[in-house]
Amino acid sequence: MAPGVYYQAPGETTWHALKTDFGVTTGQRGANPVSLTFDSTSRKLYVSVANSSSSKDGIYVLDVATSTWSKLNAPLRNGVTVQHPYTVSVLPNGGLVASYCAHQVGDAGISPATTSNGAYKPTSGVYYLPPGGSTWVDKT
Repeated sequence: MAPGVYYQAPGETTWHALKTDFGVTTGQRGANPVSLTFDSTSRKLYVSVANSSSSKDGIYVLDVATSTWSKLNAPLRNGVTVQHPYTVSVLPNGGLVASYCAHQVGDAGISPATTSNGAYKPTSGVYYLPPGGSTWVDKT
């Protein structure tokens, strides 16, 4: 199966793809969703996807009422786009809290390889998105 989010209806034995591309070509390394959470009040599903490209990784949102997907703005820290969302959770007030993991500068898996000398971007941490907001607050 391609990386993605799958579901199985009650009583069925077959899995169905809910979303598999997340802006990433099938089979591309790092395209797997990392975590998901559902907000029953707003009827939205939040999926975090980590990828080496900031244009592809992020937190994707499914609006169940309209069956449409969108992608949340990424947090910024000191003018640097934060990458690699790890967990995302919906709070009782409807806000979101997300943890972002370390992101190494460069990627030895990409050809031609770029080196990082072990350096990491200073962007990992915990971020809060207020209900209805579009700007994350760094709570690290």
